[in-house]
Amino acid sequence: MKALRLVNTFLNKKVWNIVVLALIFSFIYVIIIREKVEHENFNNFKKFHYDLYGVGECKKYPMELVYDRKDWHDYEFMKKEAQRTGLGEQGAPVVLTDPKDIEKNKQLKKQEGFSALISDMIALNRSVPDTRPKSCMMKKYLKRLPTASVIIIFYNEYPSIVLRTVYSVYNRSPRELLKEIILVDDSSTRPELKEDFENHLRENFDDRVKLVRLEGRKGLIVTRECKKYPMELVYDRKDWHDYEFMKKEAQRTGLGEQGAPVVLTDPKDIEKNKQLKKQEGFSALISDMIALNRSVPDTRPKSCMMKKYLNRLPTASVIIIFYNEYPSIVLRTVYSVYNRSPRELLKEIILVDDSSTRPELKEDFENHLRENFDDRVKLVRLEGRKGLIVTRMEGVKRATSEVVIFLDAHMEVNTNWLPPLLEPIAISPTTAATPTTAATPTTDGVSRHDLNYHGVGRYRGFFDESMWFVWYALRPEDKNRFDRPYQVPVMLGGSFAIRRDYFQDLGMYDEGLEIWNGEQMELSLKLHLCGGNLVNVPCSRVSHFYKNVKTTHTLDGVDTTARNFKRVAEVWLDDYKQVMYDADPKRFDVDPGDLTKQKFLREKLSCKPFQYFLEEICPEMYTQFFFQRDYPGFFAFGAIRSDEHPDLCMEYGDGKVKLLKCASDDLQKPNNRNQHFTFTWHKKLRLWNSKYCVMPSAMSLNNKKNNYCAYDKESDYQNWNYDMNTKQLISLDKENGKCASTLGFSSNNGILSMQACNASDISQKWTFGYINETALNNFDNIYFEDNFLKGYHLTS
Repeated sequence: MKALRLVNTFLNKKVWNIVVLALIFSFIYVIIIREKVEHENFNNFKKFHYDLYGVGECKKYPMELVYDRKDWHDYEFMKKEAQRTGLGEQGAPVVLTDPKDIEKNKQLKKQEGFSALISDMIALNRSVPDTRPKSCMMKKYLKRLPTASVIIIFYNEYPSIVLRTVYSVYNRSPRELLKEIILVDDSSTRPELKEDFENHLRENFDDRVKLVRLEGRKGLIVTRECKKYPMELVYDRKDWHDYEFMKKEAQRTGLGEQGAPVVLTDPKDIEKNKQLKKQEGFSALISDMIALNRSVPDTRPKSCMMKKYLNRLPTASVIIIFYNEYPSIVLRTVYSVYNRSPRELLKEIILVDDSSTRPELKEDFENHLRENFDDRVKLVRLEGRKGLIVTRMEGVKRATSEVVIFLDAHMEVNTNWLPPLLEPIAISPTTAATPTTAATPTTDGVSRHDLNYHGVGRYRGFFDESMWFVWYALRPEDKNRFDRPYQVPVMLGGSFAIRRDYFQDLGMYDEGLEIWNGEQMELSLKLHLCGGNLVNVPCSRVSHFYKNVKTTHTLDGVDTTARNFKRVAEVWLDDYKQVMYDADPKRFDVDPGDLTKQKFLREKLSCKPFQYFLEEICPEMYTQFFFQRDYPGFFAFGAIRSDEHPDLCMEYGDGKVKLLKCASDDLQKPNNRNQHFTFTWHKKLRLWNSKYCVMPSAMSLNNKKNNYCAYDKESDYQNWNYDMNTKQLISLDKENGKCASTLGFSSNNGILSMQACNASDISQKWTFGYINETALNNFDNIYFEDNFLKGYHLTS
């Protein structure tokens, strides 16, 4: 029994041991299986996580990226924000105290629906209070998060509000998470949301901030559906320079290369060129001697060389019209456009021959085009001469691109000229609600004497009281915009770009304008008064070949230039047309023809009055010319007669002032326009009905050129004073300060001189046809501010 009990005890212990061991192994097995399952689940989670973010196979990435967390706060930025003080900082309220500001804000509030003036006064990147629950400030978030595209749509939103939104997102978002900010403009019409808005974005943010402009208003829902338009095509930019071609051009040497002047030395060549110059109006032999595809100097501002333009730009049809033009000049124009234009932008060059009669422009000319250019260069021949206006419109009818560019047949385009010319048009599409921009390149010059290509400064164009084109100094706000387009009142006319459909909507040119001249005034006025805009582009340079040609033409005994000007005046100048007629009554005594179609077009386009042009676009015309109603136009005007020689008067020509026989006894209305002067509010002595002003240097035998009137603050060298008591004409030039005198004129080819002022010297005494005594008595109180006359509101 004892033995049996021992065996039983042993077996019981063994069973228990087995049970215990079984339990232990079972526990271990459960743990292993659990770990395996958890590991599989974890791998599945990883796979899901990586698939979710599209990063591929999980084995390629460290595990801690999946669920590890980080503190995303930018404490350095937060510290700087917390230290900021000033108007509206930390989101503080702004209370206006200035009565003028209160009133201005009141008006803006009615218009905008909020205190817009306050928005303009506080910083665009102002600091704001941290309004989160305190627990949020301690939270961490996944180390790996998806990137974000922030889409902001707007329509006629107040600019500072939109920009403040962009700044807040841009400054307070981690760079690695914010992929892009996409601003979608639902076809806004506010001018402030156009060029200046784009420039602000470009200058203050990197390329993650993109701007999309829609054609025609779509509404919030459609505008948010970004998949409907390719983002990269709207605002992304590229360098359009053809560096390989530029390098080859820079290495070229030879006659006239790099735009260098050509000097003839062979007596036979000199004589032959002299004869051709009389016939053609320029040195035609030199044109034949230099290469048709010659290189030219890069005359752009240096900053233009670094600029990028929209990746997507409209295509262009370049229209070049000609009539009996010298062949090598026309071909050089074609070569320059063909060689210096990006192939993907230049759709075609359309040459329109206005029924030329030169044999050299016939078969040989056609063969040259066919042998040296591809089929993008097209030649159209018209039957019977039509004149510049109609011929250009024939070119438009044959154009197939989005933009048409007009070039005279005697031009050379410069490096990378096309992209900057197209961009202002690209960012201002034609819709019923959006104004459209026409753009003109900056026009350099080519000498008709030696074909020297030379750069020029930047100016604004407009017209005088007789509608002659004149230059005016830039506005102060435009002077430092060396590489940015700026508004101009009137285009030069030889070269400009415009959307083809918009040009057609504007009625193109007035078909009643004959030959040429006046068309650029008509189109410029049409653009500004009928909802469009006109800008000059400093980074787009072309040169114009100034031949010695007449600016007036006669057709069937009628002065077509005067007739063209009168057509423009009758349709667009309203009551101010009388100003032009009074300037030259005899010249404008012509029949302008039927104007029914043009007047109907102005009404159809709902165009503004000419008064708007004077007040908003070109206020200089109020002050420089007769375009004024509130005060008389001059200190003095008429002929200027010598008291020492009562039968002799000042006469201006070729940059010199001479003393010649007075044209008439009526000094207020001299028969000779070169003896008719106006002493203007700008204190300039301007030749009547011209763009020339008398300078002290004009009273010198050495002066050989006319001097254009200048109206900027640095133009005191052209200013004069007239002392009614001593009857002296006193130069206000700080380096001169002398008086006009007849001394020595008889031995100096009749040219006057400048002498030290002497009130008793009769050689310095002059009589004007008319003097405005009231104005002259207030001479020192009359000045200009922002191109408007100040300090004088009396009539004489």
